[in-house]
Amino acid sequence: MTVLSDGDSELFIDGKLLPGGAGRFPTVNPATEEVLGTAADADSDDMSDAIEAARRAFDDSDWSRDVALRVHCIRQLRDGMKTHIEELRELTIAEVGAPGC
Repeated sequence: MTVLSDGDSELFIDGKLLPGGAGRFPTVNPATEEVLGTAADADSDDMSDAIEAARRAFDDSDWSRDVALRVHCIRQLRDGMKTHIEELRELTIAEVGAPGC
């Protein structure tokens, strides 16, 4: 089963995709032990950067005050997930080692 085109993921911090400061680790299907890909492994600097970016976005943007903006963003996320529902289903099944339906 092809789950991800490249099988690798990055950290999303401050609007950018970044490698993890602690390297990478394999993501494994627990039922088959098949390596699905690798994921970025965050270190404490990555965590601090993410917290700082989130705090800045909360304090310096309309996100915390504009309900309509938050609703719009959540709906965009929902629509994006609907567009990729089968890929997300396959990935979730593989990550937890469950049989497909």
